[in-house]
Amino acid sequence: MREAQGSHEFSFPTSNKDDTMTDKTNESPIHGVPRWHSVQDEAAFLTSIFEALTEYSIVAMELDGTILAWNEGAHRTYGYAADEMVGKQSSSILHTQEDLESGRVDAALRTAFQTGKCEGEFQRVRKNKERFTAQVAITLRRDAAGNPIGYVLISKDITEQKAMKEQIRRKSEELEEQYRRVQAANRLKSEFLANMSHELRSPLNSIIGFAQIMHDGKVGPMADQHKEYLGDILTSSNHLLQLINDVLDLAKVESGKMEFRPEPVVLKKLAGEVCDGYITKPIDTRTLSATIARYLDAKDIEGERST
Repeated sequence: MREAQGSHEFSFPTSNKDDTMTDKTNESPIHGVPRWHSVQDEAAFLTSIFEALTEYSIVAMELDGTILAWNEGAHRTYGYAADEMVGKQSSSILHTQEDLESGRVDAALRTAFQTGKCEGEFQRVRKNKERFTAQVAITLRRDAAGNPIGYVLISKDITEQKAMKEQIRRKSEELEEQYRRVQAANRLKSEFLANMSHELRSPLNSIIGFAQIMHDGKVGPMADQHKEYLGDILTSSNHLLQLINDVLDLAKVESGKMEFRPEPVVLKKLAGEVCDGYITKPIDTRTLSATIARYLDAKDIEGERST
């Protein structure tokens, strides 16, 4: 690929090995591949592709940096028109002063000269002095004899993509921090529930123990009405104890250590205990009676009993 000095259009070398390149027909032995009327037609077609790539900046330059070709994408990216750049400016105008002084630009060109190509992210400068980040690919250009004659720089403004990646990175860090806080809060909650549950069970066990002794008549005879009241105390206390045990089970559930211990459950007895536990509360007895009645003739089941 050769560029004419002072022109922003590429001229493309063609082969003379096949006379079909100058054939007057558009037909081709290979289906779907057009045959050009002339070398000029082929060059015009490739030039139109070069100009159509408006999302990418394509700049051709000599080894000394003099700009030889400047496409519409370069115009849109940098703000300079082709007649301002071609044959008049060096590619150094596109780089930041920091990259030039640090030798980073020279190092990239030297790598492209030695290996044929170099890619990387560079800080670039527009005509209005605005800086932006570009992904740049530098390719060495050679003449027909294979001698290096210049470079082609293809670049794309990735400022928005970089900003999006940075935003995603910050959001990820925020989510990780929130996750750590949630984990710490869950740990503190589990520790609090475990400590409080143990503290509550100690006095409750004393209440249950003394109520059981009085209910069994081990401290002397007791009126039937008082014994009934003590039975209600025992039922409610045992229900409260079960609730405390359930709270302790929360920590086991969160740690994945919850164990299921199946045992025969008599639904009729369980329903009766529920009824006894709520007998002193202001509830709709008709609804409760209807609900309990559904289980009076139900079959026993296998499960973990919790009242």
